[in-house]
Amino acid sequence: MLWGYFKKIVIADTVCVAVNTVYNEITVYDGFPIIIATLLFTIQIFCDFSGYSDIARGCAKIMGFRLMLNFNHPYFSTSIQDFWRNWHISLSTWFKDYVYIPLGGNRKGEGRRRINLLITFLVSGLWHGANLTFVAWGGIHGLFQVIGRMTQKFREKFVSAIKLDKAPKIHHAIQICITFVLVSFAWIFFRANSMSDAVYAVTNLFRINEISLSYLFTELKLVFGTRAEFYRMLATLPIFIIASFVDKYLSINRIFSKCNKYIRFVLYVLIFVYILIFARAEMQDFIYFQF
Repeated sequence: MLWGYFKKIVIADTVCVAVNTVYNEITVYDGFPIIIATLLFTIQIFCDFSGYSDIARGCAKIMGFRLMLNFNHPYFSTSIQDFWRNWHISLSTWFKDYVYIPLGGNRKGEGRRRINLLITFLVSGLWHGANLTFVAWGGIHGLFQVIGRMTQKFREKFVSAIKLDKAPKIHHAIQICITFVLVSFAWIFFRANSMSDAVYAVTNLFRINEISLSYLFTELKLVFGTRAEFYRMLATLPIFIIASFVDKYLSINRIFSKCNKYIRFVLYVLIFVYILIFARAEMQDFIYFQF
């Protein structure tokens, strides 16, 4: 529950300041601000929704119930298909069982399979709301899946040709980075207030006037509005990123379970105090409440 609260009211509610600043007046910005806001929204929607799920799972455990894991480190996925195995698992499973498989799934040939994938993802976009941005978001993920299947053999030959298969860890890291970029790109359509805003964001994404750390920091301060919000982000986001890597490869639950109960209690108190210090005064509603 504490990890869920940390993700929601410390991380998601902090980065949403910059996301809302840019996306609510998208035509005022270009280049770095749009890239920054998009990457921060990628983090916001994960922390907001998975935080909600963590809190729910923690509450359920207290009462003796075990709810399914709904997010399994989706941003460490090595493909779009892998991403959907790890993102919003309950809904993804529902669409697989009640839309994709009844349409024929992969039982009627590769051509029909691709059409079924596209239909399923378009429906999943429409499920979020009768807005073209959601449908476009779903369609983009469907296209990613179809293109991924169509180019699979070519990509395998390419990896073999450049000897990348001889360095599996590097190959794995590259796959994660590419998948993260593709998923982040699709989030533009999910977050944009309209299709015209989404098209503007995409067409102006790489209009970058300068590339330097000082310029990047200037743009970051600009989109956060106030120094307090900017410094809150600097004090919290790196902690979340480090903790995510630790949880993925070492498991925070396993680490905590091996600790003495008194040490665990002290750690819980420290996390609770950290949340109190860095939580924003203005709490935002959970994003998925609108769905």
